[in-house]
Amino acid sequence: MAERNPYIPTNISAGSIRVSCIQHANVATSDVKRSQEWYKKVFDAEWTEEHPRYLKLGNSELHIAERTSPQPHDSNHFAVEVEDWDAWLANLSRVGVAFDREPRMNDGKLSGFLRDPDGNRIEVMYHAGWYNVY
Repeated sequence: MAERNPYIPTNISAGSIRVSCIQHANVATSDVKRSQEWYKKVFDAEWTEEHPRYLKLGNSELHIAERTSPQPHDSNHFAVEVEDWDAWLANLSRVGVAFDREPRMNDGKLSGFLRDPDGNRIEVMYHAGWYNVY
């Protein structure tokens, strides 16, 4: 049987108390403009119109909190799924951003870690089977 993205509900039952997605994550930055530019070039993020520190990543948001001295915890991270691993890797190379931990294949999925300019850790994942057209 074909694999499907388990994070997209096939149906929603009346009265459900299940979470449908993580609506947003929050990271600290010492420079909002620098973060805006970095997330745009690495993930093609779109900034929302409501607030200059909210960006759209797929069907979720990332909120940017300006702090004088951000201190991200080494093991904390958020993860994103990219739609085309090869195209995303080519873009990563083009914009000069390197992995913090090189990508690995595990159970049919690719994942690797990188850090934004303030050291916030981001896991980038790709499940090839989720993008098959039937």
